[in-house]
Amino acid sequence: MLKRLRSQQGIGLLELMLSLAIIAILLIMATRYYNVAYQSEKVNEGAAQINNLVGALANWKADQPNYSNLVSSTSSDAITTLSDRGLVTSQTASKTNPWGTSISLTVDTSGNFVTFEQTIPKTACLSLADKFASYSATCDSSSGKFSMKIQ
Repeated sequence: MLKRLRSQQGIGLLELMLSLAIIAILLIMATRYYNVAYQSEKVNEGAAQINNLVGALANWKADQPNYSNLVSSTSSDAITTLSDRGLVTSQTASKTNPWGTSISLTVDTSGNFVTFEQTIPKTACLSLADKFASYSATCDSSSGKFSMKIQ
């Protein structure tokens, strides 16, 4: 009987430590995966916002000879003008990106192109610059400033 009780002892310290180590590793992996997925989702939202602006500018240019009328005496901001015409989504009209920082559209003096700018996290900036390489998008990796010219 005494022999039987000794064989039914509980978990040992070594087993407990091993179990805790495995749980800690799984938690670290899950947290890293979540962070990567979260940033990827933000980049995709930012890319959709830029695509929305590119489409809105294409619609604008279909009716106008250039971009010079985007900024006028009634609307001092190009995004506001596009929003007033219903060409951009409400997220874009709010002039903030998925990271909560401001976005801007600046029309050059000749009205031939528009510059889109925003400051975002550096890794996201590099990802967006890759996605919009066909627009000569640039990313200042030291500040996270993303910019691209749209003709």
